[in-house]
Amino acid sequence: MNDEIMVSVQCITYNHEKYIRKALEGFVMQKTNFRFEVIIHDDASTDRTADIIREYAEKYDFIKPIFQKENQYSKNIPFGIKYIYPLMKGKYIAYCEGDDYWTDPNKLQILYDYMVSHTNCTMCCHAYENIEANTEKIIGEVHTLEEDGTITIQKAIKYDNPSQLASQMFRRECVINKPAIYNNRGIGDYTVLLYAATLGEIHYINKIMARHRVASDGSWTNRVYRNKNKRIEHDNRMIEFLNDFDAYYNNVYHSYVMDKIEDYVFDILLSKGEYKKIIVHKNFNTLSNMRKILISIGIIFPNLIDYVFEKRNFQ
Repeated sequence: MNDEIMVSVQCITYNHEKYIRKALEGFVMQKTNFRFEVIIHDDASTDRTADIIREYAEKYDFIKPIFQKENQYSKNIPFGIKYIYPLMKGKYIAYCEGDDYWTDPNKLQILYDYMVSHTNCTMCCHAYENIEANTEKIIGEVHTLEEDGTITIQKAIKYDNPSQLASQMFRRECVINKPAIYNNRGIGDYTVLLYAATLGEIHYINKIMARHRVASDGSWTNRVYRNKNKRIEHDNRMIEFLNDFDAYYNNVYHSYVMDKIEDYVFDILLSKGEYKKIIVHKNFNTLSNMRKILISIGIIFPNLIDYVFEKRNFQ
């Protein structure tokens, strides 16, 4: 086996005591004909997450932890750029957050083999299962395509991220050397995916090799998606980024970008409860019949429907 590290894995974690061991076991079980490393960034967890990471780091030298004394996320510090990227040695970069985990011991090898043999491939991903955060009951399988194939840039733009982070492997330059418009946007991994899509092929492998916990403790869903004000803030940042993206590429993807911006505009209207505007928006017919009925009632009784949406987490 060559001594050169070929794949760097990024794992970010915060208060994942209940989950982190599964993620670590997913790393440990990987069978590869190349060296890889796992950079784990613990953002000053207040539970036993750091202790569990130390336990594994003492046993396995490819597990390389970063322990923060103060929470970096709350300070809006881009800890990936500041702390993680400088340590990464691999030609390819894979991901798995501390509350998700890999289920196939050949996962890294399969993605690596495809990317090495297809030099135009800038990102490779695969199918995965969604599970309930604490019971691990399988909610469903997620197959981006019906069979192995290419994810178009149109699909990449439209669906924010047509695969889950734990399923993805990127060419190094897609992550480390992004143009300035992609950095410090505060919108997660969407920017990396779009940049990769502009450089080459996004390849999908229709094989389940990971599990994603839905709405786990400390997850983006709980921190942002279910908080109306933070969700609106996120949507506005996405709109700002997409406008910058459109201008940077001289409107080459303009129709796809404008379609996606309208999705965020619609989501903001939903969050704000602007029912008269919602009902005439082109996305209104994409809603379930129940939501359409409630929104129609909301035009007459807005306070009542605001309350219903808040209690039922429709927003």
